[in-house]
Amino acid sequence: MISTLNGATAGGGLALPEFIALAKDNGFGGVEFGIGAVADIIERDGADAFALFDGAGIAPGAFGLSVEWRKDEDTFRAGMADLPRLAKAAQQIGCTRCCTWVLPDGGIAVDEYRARSTARFVEIAKVLGDSGVHLGLEFLGPAHFRTNPENVWFYDVAGALEVADEVGEKAGTNNVGLLVDCWHWYTSGGTVMDLASIPVEQIVHVHVNDAPDIPREEQ
Repeated sequence: MISTLNGATAGGGLALPEFIALAKDNGFGGVEFGIGAVADIIERDGADAFALFDGAGIAPGAFGLSVEWRKDEDTFRAGMADLPRLAKAAQQIGCTRCCTWVLPDGGIAVDEYRARSTARFVEIAKVLGDSGVHLGLEFLGPAHFRTNPENVWFYDVAGALEVADEVGEKAGTNNVGLLVDCWHWYTSGGTVMDLASIPVEQIVHVHVNDAPDIPREEQ
């Protein structure tokens, strides 16, 4: 296991070299980072961006998916047009993990949300797979994301695994799994056996969080 610093926790406003230094100075073994910064460094400087990580002894743990798959078709297509460049940059630095979060309720009819999102994940998985990158889907567990139970796609381990398997099968790849967040697992009502049901090869990334000491349904 490699502990990674997430910019949402600390250092999110720093440039990549400074963020890597922050992780090193505070005992982390890796970072979650924006792949766009890496691709820009490679294109601008013609440099081996891996040296930024390797020189500090910090692993490029995972990057967030840059494609905005939740919005309109034009926005999605614009993101897809740039994804091969970014996936290639990830391959150049040896980063094999990309993640995105998925709301249980997308604000539209659940059948439309499911069909559109699944089709987009298939396209994304194919491009990432060409560069040896895995896609991790993060389910969101808190009850306030699913106030209309009849319009919920998935919010727990079982549902996320089902979608990951469907996307991988339709994409013809084996690079789709889960980002497992312990807080979302807890708030979804998950059990230890749910965690044990995840094939190890489908654990793309893990988030560890604390939470207030209040009832689960109030989280």
